[in-house]
Amino acid sequence: MLMGIREYGRHRNVSHVAVIKAVQDGRIKKDSSGKIDSDLADLAWNENTDPTKQRKQETTARPPGSQLDPQHPSVATSRAKEAALKVKLLEMEFEQKSGELVSLKTVTKEAFECGRRVRDMMEAIPVRVSAILVAMTDRREIETLLAKEISNALADLQKGREY
Repeated sequence: MLMGIREYGRHRNVSHVAVIKAVQDGRIKKDSSGKIDSDLADLAWNENTDPTKQRKQETTARPPGSQLDPQHPSVATSRAKEAALKVKLLEMEFEQKSGELVSLKTVTKEAFECGRRVRDMMEAIPVRVSAILVAMTDRREIETLLAKEISNALADLQKGREY
């Protein structure tokens, strides 16, 4: 239904100044004749106006074929998303300060250093046992010695020791 500014203000239970401000802010639109389509304006008002600043909370379902731009979220939706993001950021900050959250850069560096320590310890085994292996002839003794050296190297890695 097409209405003038004052009529639409009475319809919304707001002053005509509030309607003029909503038009100026782009929250609602007038048609080419300068009238306000109350159905479209009600939807736009609900989607684009801060609910804490409304006197009367109205929820109007969007009619089929509504001309409101679906690309732009409502003020209430945007504020809810902003609040949710702030909560997530605070949670991440808490987790970081409590040591539960570590930066990707730190994890990558630590993983690289750990891999390098494993490589160095495994490469050191032949140097340590080669003189002993030369004197051995029993295959089982050789396998047992190698298994023991690998196990010791891994245990030392777990304890944080290096050769």
